[in-house]
Amino acid sequence: MGSCSSSDLSFKNEKNNSLNTNDIILVRDSWRKIVHTGLCEYGTEFMINLLLKNPNLKSMWSFPDDLDSESKMRDCDGLRNHGEKLFTAIEAIIYTLDDMYTCVQILIGIGRSHYNKGVREEHFKVFGEVFIETLHRGLGKHFDAKLKTSWIKFLILIETQMKLGFENI
Repeated sequence: MGSCSSSDLSFKNEKNNSLNTNDIILVRDSWRKIVHTGLCEYGTEFMINLLLKNPNLKSMWSFPDDLDSESKMRDCDGLRNHGEKLFTAIEAIIYTLDDMYTCVQILIGIGRSHYNKGVREEHFKVFGEVFIETLHRGLGKHFDAKLKTSWIKFLILIETQMKLGFENI
């Protein structure tokens, strides 16, 4: 449990890294708790944590240059809107996991559009670490090792399929 380290996200080469039915159930059940609190709230927290830990990423968005504190980030409509948009997209992916063809097509398209916006392979690790930390903070004691593993598998799916969108450019 605890925070996420880069080694947590690097078990992609192990045999059992694909989502199974139990993983999907765990991801969806925990996601319902996120939705109950609010996608905008979680998305904003994610964006703030991402940019505080990785200020060099600010240039990927058209946010004001003076977003140098948590309070300024919290007051930024563009940041809040992007966080909500991100978490809404994640929700769409979660609810297409039963239709892997549709899920993959969505992720390839997102990969293509994000590649055009400057997202590269090295950004997935940063995204994954902050995303896992955000979930852990929000879900608290419910975010156990089994749930964390399910979410990491979900993130591996996102990364793998989005990278296919990189290749189709």
